[in-house]
Amino acid sequence: IQLGGAVTITAASTFNADSSTVGFEVGGGGGPVNVNSTASPGALLLNNIRINRGGSSVQAVSGTLVALGTVELVTGGIQGGTVEARGNVTVAPTFTQGSSSTNGILAITGAAARTVTIPGGAVMPGITLNAPDVTVNTGGTGTIRFKELIRLQAGTIDQGNTDFLLFTNTDSSILQSGGTFIGGSGTFTGGIEISGGAFDAGSGVFDCNIAFSVTGGTFNAGSSTLRTSAVFTVASNATFTPGTGKIIFDGSGSTT
Repeated sequence: IQLGGAVTITAASTFNADSSTVGFEVGGGGGPVNVNSTASPGALLLNNIRINRGGSSVQAVSGTLVALGTVELVTGGIQGGTVEARGNVTVAPTFTQGSSSTNGILAITGAAARTVTIPGGAVMPGITLNAPDVTVNTGGTGTIRFKELIRLQAGTIDQGNTDFLLFTNTDSSILQSGGTFIGGSGTFTGGIEISGGAFDAGSGVFDCNIAFSVTGGTFNAGSSTLRTSAVFTVASNATFTPGTGKIIFDGSGSTT
């Protein structure tokens, strides 16, 4: 099923996706998709979802689109709502999250063990990872940009050899309450807020131009270089392991 315009599913109706692929494709107005179905209020259950809006166009979503099968992110972006992947996710390097997208989220959930690879050069929506047997890793080199927050609740994010350029319009860019973050050899630019789980910094450079906060869980610095120009906080009930790296305080932020 290929859709290019607005889609509305009301609470009084039932949409049976069966084994289909619903593609939000090039052409049309790009939505919005308004979902409030009887089976899942505020959400719409589909089998496979493909976002292929083309260039800088976005797919506006009001509510949550849930893929029980595969989510394909090809071109364009997600705006305003959530695409929830309970199965596999594929990301093309041509996916750019649109030119004006805001508040778009890719939520990865479910019990199935799987690996999601984000290629260098892609521009991603916000990521919510809440799946203990899922690893989100990277492919190739270059920069991966995230236009909204990363929320790590369960599972593993492995930065690999790419650079991460994170959303910086709030006090934090990554909110970690569980799971594991594995840093690589590249640069990480953004804020870090850890309340649980383990953050292993690896050997790269972490440029925390907004707050660095560890109030729970574990931060292992490894051999990385941590630059902080904002507030730097490590609480007494958190674990901070300095490793062999260094911390550079190069701003006017406070240290607690």
